[in-house]
Formats: sequence, C-alpha cells, structure tokens
Amino acid sequence: MHVSGTRLLADLLHEKTQQQPEHPLVVFEDAHGAVSQLSYRQFSSAVNRLCNALISQGVQPGQKIAVMMNNCTEFLLAWMAINQAGAVMVPVNVLYAPGELQYLLNNSESVGLIAEARYLPIYQEIAAQCPEVRVRISARQGQAGEGFDWLDDIMARYSDERQLVRVSPDAPAQIIFTSGTTSRPKGAIISHRASLIQGIAVSQALGMVPQDRACVVLPLFHVNGQYVSVVPTLTVGGTVVLLEAYSATRYWEQVRRHACTLISIVPMQLRTMLAQPQQMDDAKHHVRLSFYALPTTDEEWDTFERRFGVRLIEGYGLSETLGICTCNPVHGRIKRHCIGLPVLGRQVRVVDDAGIDCPTGQVGRIWIQGEPMFSGYYRNEEATAACMNGDWFDSGDNGSLDEDGYVHFY
Repeated sequence: MHVSGTRLLADLLHEKTQQQPEHPLVVFEDAHGAVSQLSYRQFSSAVNRLCNALISQGVQPGQKIAVMMNNCTEFLLAWMAINQAGAVMVPVNVLYAPGELQYLLNNSESVGLIAEARYLPIYQEIAAQCPEVRVRISARQGQAGEGFDWLDDIMARYSDERQLVRVSPDAPAQIIFTSGTTSRPKGAIISHRASLIQGIAVSQALGMVPQDRACVVLPLFHVNGQYVSVVPTLTVGGTVVLLEAYSATRYWEQVRRHACTLISIVPMQLRTMLAQPQQMDDAKHHVRLSFYALPTTDEEWDTFERRFGVRLIEGYGLSETLGICTCNPVHGRIKRHCIGLPVLGRQVRVVDDAGIDCPTGQVGRIWIQGEPMFSGYYRNEEATAACMNGDWFDSGDNGSLDEDGYVHFY
C-alpha cells in the first residue's frame, strides 16, 4: 500500500471539505483587480454541479477533456470536476496557435473542451479537424459561442449532489504536454496516486500547514502552478490565492494584501520585482519562503532576500516528476545556486554516457527514481522507452553531486 492509500484526487477534496467546510479554498484576483472567494463547501458544490453535467453529457471514465484557460477559479473547478467524473484533464497552453491546439486535441483523443470565451476563435479555426470533441463548454467573459454551453448556465441547471465515478488510483488524472522545442510535445500521463503522493511530499518538504495561503501566479496549465502550489495546499487544507496574471507593479502588493505565506517565482519575476521602486515596508508581510528555480546572480539573490525579507528555497523538477523532485531543506542547510537534495520518495543519480555513476563534482546526466513519477508518454511508447533506464528516468538535464549529496544543475 502507498502513502496515498486508495484515494483519488476527488477523495482528497471531499475529505478536506468535510473537515473544514467554511475555510476558504480559493481566493481569486482577476487581471482587473476584482476579488472573489469560495470556501471548501462552495467550491465542492460547484465541482459537483459541473461533474454531474459532464456525466449527463455522456463523458465516460478515462475519456479526455481539454481545459484552455488562464489562471482562474473556473480552471480549478474544471480540473476537479473532470477527475470526479472519472475523466482525464488535458491542460492547454493558452499561447497555443490553432495548429498546436489541433495536435493536442487529436493526439490526446480529447472528447471535450472547456475554454475561456476569448480562446474560442482559435478552436473554431480547427474544429472541423477535431471531430471527436463533442462536449464543449465556455466560461468567463464573452459569449458562449456556437456549439458551446455556457458554464454559468450549467451551474444553474445541474444538482450539487455529489457523484464520484471511482477509477483506479493508478488511472490517469491528467495528461500534461511537455514543451516541444525540437519535436512535437509529448503528453506525460499523471495518475491520481502520483498526484496525491506529490501533494504529501511537497507539503512536507515546504513545511505546509492548514493556515498557509499559497500564492499561485505561474500558469495552472504547467506543473509548477499545479503541483508546487495547488495540490500541496489542498493536501493540508490551506488556501490557494490565485492571480490571473503576473504584474511586476502589482504582484508584491497583492501578495501582502492577501496575507500569502508561500510563493513560487522564477528569475523573470525576481528581476522585475527588484526593478520596482523600493518601499520602506517591502519586508512587512507574512511570507515564510519562496520556492525558486533557475539561476540568478549572488548580487540579485542578496538584494532580493535583504529587501523583501523572503528566503529563496531553490529546487528542481520536470513535468515527468510532477514538479519538485529535489529541493533545499527548509529546516536544514540551504546551498545557494544548488537544487538541493531529493525530496522524500525520490533518489537521484548523476551518470556518464555509459550509465555509470560520476564521481563527486563531475558533470553528468541527472537520473531520477522513485515515486511519484509520470506513467509514460501517452500514445508514445518509443519516447517512453527512450527516457527510461530500468526504473530510472533520464531527465535529459546535466548536473553534479557535491560531497554532501546535494545536486547542482548545469
């Protein structure tokens, strides 16, 4: 038996709703500054309605539903409702061109699309080439669009009585497509079990508690937003503070105003935050730490931590590892410009071209083993076989191990 037991993602949501129904689950601030909030009870009620709509429209266990939205409460509702119906979410990069969307819908064999109204014209360009997409729902600003149901109408029509289509914990919860720089994107299959284990591992690695308020500004169609922030926060019964878009001039004020305790940023955000006029009270906030990825200079690091009074906890992960697989220990020795130690459940090797472990300090390929891990690439056994060496996943990235076993990224 695994640490996640026999639960599904829908079980986790139901469990936390039963424990603390009136605790805020999501606080959402849109690009115009409008703020809305849903408690665990309110959120679960909305999830139940959308789940019932999907079931009534004939969505079957294991079928795929694509979701094309910016950060918004509706994205989270769609994700959880799709999984509660036994189906599989396929998040879509909102920057996709029509041809890229067509490839994703057809390669994933999606039977449905839940999208913001602003993205319907992109879909309409390729709709004729995606005949399997029969469940179509649009949301947020704009109009429903031809052939699309409006999400608000669905919420009004369907009951909030809870139905759960139970699938195996090893069944896919989502297929998340990796960036395709030199070839077509590959769909990494992420199971319910892997999702729940990652929530446990990351929440423990970051020392999360129910009182935490995790700010999510990185895209929800990416593993960072999902598995560094949302799922670990749900695991402990905390609150997700969801921002529609990053604004360098507004971000830190938003973090402070919403009393966020955890953030996750990348170098672009760090540098644009430092470029803003310094305020006397920049260090007055509730943030305990920031998960951080990718290199920065010592000067930038020192200036950021001194000015904002926030510890940067550097780590590393990929779509295939559901985000964080190594991280500097929050309560241990933190090494700068270092991606830390493997989180619980993971092992890391650095090997040469022959698959032999490199000596300390020598650069080689980073291999990762343990749970959670992706279940393979959807409809691409060749790519799956190419990245696996027994039960070790070849990340494709280079690194080294130091004398303390910390991993360094190159």
